[in-house]
This record gives sequence, C-alpha cells and structure tokens, in this order.
Amino acid sequence: MCVVLRPWSLTALNKLRERISIFRGDFKDTASGCVIPSYGLNALEGTARKAAVDQALLDYAYIFPGSAPGGLSGAKMRNRPYMHPSGISVLQRTLFSGGDTSFSALHPESFPTYIDPAGVRRRQVTPMMVALAFTSIYAGLREYATGEKKDISFTANAYTDVYLGHIVSLEHTKQTRIDAYNSMMATIYSRAQGTGQPTVTIPTASSIAAIDFAGMEDIII
Repeated sequence: MCVVLRPWSLTALNKLRERISIFRGDFKDTASGCVIPSYGLNALEGTARKAAVDQALLDYAYIFPGSAPGGLSGAKMRNRPYMHPSGISVLQRTLFSGGDTSFSALHPESFPTYIDPAGVRRRQVTPMMVALAFTSIYAGLREYATGEKKDISFTANAYTDVYLGHIVSLEHTKQTRIDAYNSMMATIYSRAQGTGQPTVTIPTASSIAAIDFAGMEDIII
C-alpha cells in the first residue's frame, strides 16, 4: 500500500524536533497522568500490568475507544481511530486549558475549519496535534512496559517512527474517507474543547492495517 504524504505532513516531519522541544514536557507529563486510569493500570501490578500494557500497544489498540460508555472499556471500536479518551484528554489539557491564555485561544488560526453536511462550519484539530498526542500516550504506556514505571525521555530521536506512523495513518484516512476524516477531526476538536462528549522495540508501521475504514462513520456524534 502506497500513501502519498501531502506537503503539510512532510513539513510536520521536518519540524518534529522543534515542536517536541516546545510541547514535549506538557504532552508527556499529561500523558503519563492519563495512561494509568485510561488503560486500567491502576488496579494492576507486575506481570498483570505488563500484560495490560502489551495489550494496549498491540495493533495500535491504544488509539481506539472501547464500546462501553466513556470509551475506556469494552470491545475496541476499530472504526473510530484516534477517538480514545486518553489522547483527547492530552489535547484538552495541553491545547485548550487555560481560558484566554490557552494555545487554542491565542492561536485559533492553528485549527482549520470545514463545512459539515448540515452546512455548519466546524473547527478541527490538525494531524500533527493528533499524532503528537497519541505518540505521547504511546510513550506513557512504554514507561510501564516491564510492569513497573521506568522514566523514558520523550525525544524526537526515540519517537519519530511512532509519530510518522500516525501521520501516515491520518493521511491515508483523509485520502480514502474524506467525510469520515473531517468528522473525526472536528469531533476530536469539540471533545477536547469541552463541547462534545467528556474525555477523561518501537514499531515503525502505521496503524492503517488496524483501522476498520469500511466501518468508519461519516458523522461521529
């Protein structure tokens, strides 16, 4: 399968080190606080915790919400990639918290818009934002890969492959299911902003094979 990277994604890759230098502390610290409750690690120890982390990392399971209310448990909904509450919480706390001084308030031009099927203009998050949020979640989970917490530096050199894998998956979604892509990115924005539902060896492959593209919905509520 060949995915053509758009100019914005190539630019995003070139600027990865700069962006991580700016945001990595906030993203990583927030993600570290999210992974314990979001993936059921708080009640586990040792080998049981390691097994839960392995399960979350297997086939990119950590990017998909569960079918139970709140999205933290239940069967993985592979037709809703990047909708897991953990990544949305990272975006909410790093980009939308702080009122008038938040990143979203100071830089509204950083969030593109589109016209939905009802004719309403909706703001969206960008692929770079989503990729960085879920790369930080990946890094947070990796800290518990042995069952015990081990601090791992969130550096561009260590996580470029993970980040680029998410960029490729998002670009593939955009190229193959544009309506579902637009709805997904707008829904992530609204949930992270607080106007939608509440949020609460490094692989080099993208998550394309794990996503149910045929089942993706053009409208996500």
